Amino acid sequence: MKVRVRSDALLVRHAPFGDADAMVTFFTEERGLLSAVARSARRSARRFPALEPMHLLRVGLEERPGADAMTLVESTIVRPRLGLTGAAIAIWPLPGSCATTFSAAAVEL
Repeated sequence: MKVRVRSDALLVRHAPFGDADAMVTFFTEERGLLSAVARSARRSARRFPALEPMHLLRVGLEERPGADAMTLVESTIVRPRLGLTGAAIAIWPLPGSCATTFSAAAVEL
């Protein structure tokens, strides 16, 4: 019998799994670390549009007895943390990005 679990979570890890799936790991306050398979997550961005790190997510998972990992059924962003992602880009700019140019200009001043 499947058990449906809904919880607020943070995405800890997102890794390719098979041809079109992804293995995701979430941290939840109630249950700690949870691993789940997101079926067809890499094939269609519309299936799970909210699999983003650093944002507070509300996830729906199905747990089957005897299974190693849960199955991700739904995900939505509850609270975006746009300031945090912007700060991360400022700290670790990508080569060739505008942030790298601004960082180099600041060093020259």
